[in-house]
Amino acid sequence: MKRSNLKTRLKVYSYCVIALLALLCVRLAFVQIFLNQQFQTQAKDNRVRLVPVKAPRGEIYAADGEVLAANELVYTLNLSYLGVSGQDSAINRLEKLLQPYYPEINEKFIKEKIELQQYRLFEPVVLMRDIPWELVVKLEENRQELPGVTVNVEPLRSYPQGRWPVMF
Repeated sequence: MKRSNLKTRLKVYSYCVIALLALLCVRLAFVQIFLNQQFQTQAKDNRVRLVPVKAPRGEIYAADGEVLAANELVYTLNLSYLGVSGQDSAINRLEKLLQPYYPEINEKFIKEKIELQQYRLFEPVVLMRDIPWELVVKLEENRQELPGVTVNVEPLRSYPQGRWPVMF
């Protein structure tokens, strides 16, 4: 190759690199100046997320060894509403499965529960606590048709002697 041909090519490549770097700097300035508020809001919303953790609770005994407070494991029906497709059909199917056990639960009730937790949608919405085993079995059998619906086991405080002996 001739020396002058090599110098011309080198100039063309250096102009291309300079143009790409200038384009990159212009885009960076555009994002920093004009889209600042949008990305700042996204970063602020993504920064802190409160996740409640249930504390383990032990049993409480009286002086004579009688149990005053204990824990029972109960089934909790939850609905994860974030990023799940087909959620409306799952709510309708869930309503049909719950009707024999809980006729008062309808689509409006479920939507209200979701609405109450609208600012914490990353947390599952607790629809019901202490559901019967037969309902747990039905829900697990229909798991494919119920995206976002889960059944969890949680401890629930029980008072065999009533609540008053624990208060004293």
